[in-house]
Amino acid sequence: MHRSIHSLKHHGSAFAALAVLTIASLLAFAAAASALPSPPFTIQNQNSGKCLTPAGGSVGENAQIVQYTCDGHPARSWTLDNGRLRNVYSGKCLTPAGGSVGLNAIIVQYTCDSHPSRSWPFSNGQISNVYSGLCLSPAGGSVGQNAAIVQYTCDGNLSRYWWFG
Repeated sequence: MHRSIHSLKHHGSAFAALAVLTIASLLAFAAAASALPSPPFTIQNQNSGKCLTPAGGSVGENAQIVQYTCDGHPARSWTLDNGRLRNVYSGKCLTPAGGSVGLNAIIVQYTCDSHPSRSWPFSNGQISNVYSGLCLSPAGGSVGQNAAIVQYTCDGNLSRYWWFG
């Protein structure tokens, strides 16, 4: 009888160790999964109905970001990657040109790095830049095709609000 109790204690310790290893593996997997980019989505202006895209579908560094008809082209698709908005087609991230904090600074695509000007949290339909505190907006609230996207004061103007699809 003593032998079977010792055997159970030994196996119980092994099962506990296995459970701890399993939980640690699951936590490590969950942490790694949270660092992965989101599935692709479009970013559509609520005022114009147009989508964010690099001008002309460019894959180039510092290409200007504009609004354009949401037509399913991969240049209109984005992922969220550690707070950065990364274009599916170019692999580059949204940023104010030169990392500017200025009002009406144009938005471009640039290499995705850890600079805070590449981070864009969403709140109540607005997309604001961590570095400048300003929101994405078509220049002058334009509804026009190929209108430049700039950073502007986060106010109640409909052109500062976006849908994600």
